[in-house]
Amino acid sequence: MKNININGFKRNGEWFKGNLHSHTTVSDGKLTPQESVNLYKENGYDFMCLSEHDIYTDFRGELNSEGFIILPGIECSSVLYDDENQRKKIHHLHGLLGTTEMQEKAKGKLFKHMEILEPLVWEGAKTAQDIANLMEAKGCISTYNHPLWSRVDQEDFIDTKGIFALEIYNHGTVLESNTGYDTTHWDTMLRKGNKVFAFASDDNHNEDFLPDSFGGWVMVKAESLEHDNIINALINGDYYSSSGPQIYDFGIKNGVVYVECSPVNHVNFMSGNAINGGFSYWGEPKEDSITRAEFELRGNETYIRIECVDKYGKIAWSNPIFIDDIKSK
Repeated sequence: MKNININGFKRNGEWFKGNLHSHTTVSDGKLTPQESVNLYKENGYDFMCLSEHDIYTDFRGELNSEGFIILPGIECSSVLYDDENQRKKIHHLHGLLGTTEMQEKAKGKLFKHMEILEPLVWEGAKTAQDIANLMEAKGCISTYNHPLWSRVDQEDFIDTKGIFALEIYNHGTVLESNTGYDTTHWDTMLRKGNKVFAFASDDNHNEDFLPDSFGGWVMVKAESLEHDNIINALINGDYYSSSGPQIYDFGIKNGVVYVECSPVNHVNFMSGNAINGGFSYWGEPKEDSITRAEFELRGNETYIRIECVDKYGKIAWSNPIFIDDIKSK
């Protein structure tokens, strides 16, 4: 393992802050698209996706401005109802408009602004895969959203191909019903060999009773604030997710995993696949005293990912480094 050296962030670039999951008056949010963009731009964000329920929007021409861009997208759904017509399970998958090259290679027609997509009939895992396939055919990249809130079972979605990220922190559902954390399903997917990244978001609706903005975001390392560069950085994993702390650098050097971050209370090195794999590095009790942590690989890890946790329980999540891929080279 001593010969393993890899940078967690694969390229140089600038940092750009974004919210990949949000809603406006186009679907069930309370702010107009312009009001939502103004709010996020004023609070230090560089990009966002207005991911309306089953409605594709592309507000780039209207809402892009210096220092801020829109990622066109849609949140697609499929619902399983019980005999009393209550929602029992739901698939929510994002389609984010892909790069220019992806759009040119798309097998189907691209979405049009304000196009409505009728929800697909629920057929469990098949439907999740059908949605992901449809998004690819329309030149989009896909995510799977808030599985804990959606009440899905792992067999309903964890083997879905073509999703680049799982939503592991959803600020709105954390505040609403404490159903927005989900690294358990993520690690299940990773242990099965599914190479999927993660993301944190707001899923904000901006209702008066729920302050659901600015709680979860991604920090993307890209060459510039342009659509193709942001999308390429996302699908290559050149970003981290956060509800508070910052990750400045991480990787593996001579078989030792390291992370440099803003001051936190402890750092979790999460690994697959052996029982009791990984390691938690603790600082002073109730203090944020750690800015660097290390963990020497033991040789049985299939992947490694990092969580930086501050004294308030806020977390920054790295994407995984797939060690098995490095070993096979």
